[in-house]
Amino acid sequence: MKRRNFIKQICNTCVASTLPISLLTIQSCSDSESSDGPDSEGSVDNLDLDLSESKYSSLKNIGGAVALGSNNFDLAGLLVYRRSESSYVAFSRRCPHAGTSINSFSNGIASCPSHGARFDTNGSAVSGPTNADLKKYMCSVNGTILTITK
Repeated sequence: MKRRNFIKQICNTCVASTLPISLLTIQSCSDSESSDGPDSEGSVDNLDLDLSESKYSSLKNIGGAVALGSNNFDLAGLLVYRRSESSYVAFSRRCPHAGTSINSFSNGIASCPSHGARFDTNGSAVSGPTNADLKKYMCSVNGTILTITK
């Protein structure tokens, strides 16, 4: 067998044997992106928080904020901010640039620990490598129950 034919046959065999694994890997990456993407955050359409619970005590004051971890409503977690006596706002903690979980609001700014992007209490990017806003959710209050809705 000539050297050129031997090398060609070996290359073809290598490609043929690794192609199925490569396709499975590419498919699994695509599947995980689609299930974790911003449009399919979780399996529920609303989330109720009982503001009388101590873990939400920072929301008793106007300007107070809390960062929630991953949940069925939003897999990245939530940032909740109290704007006024009866108005709250909630955002996904998923950074639109890097996908990292954004830190809680401090002095009206939430920042990404990965690259320093900063977001105001409207969810708007104010500095950093992104100009995309945080994903915002609707909030309503009934007594001590804050309902966050997609």
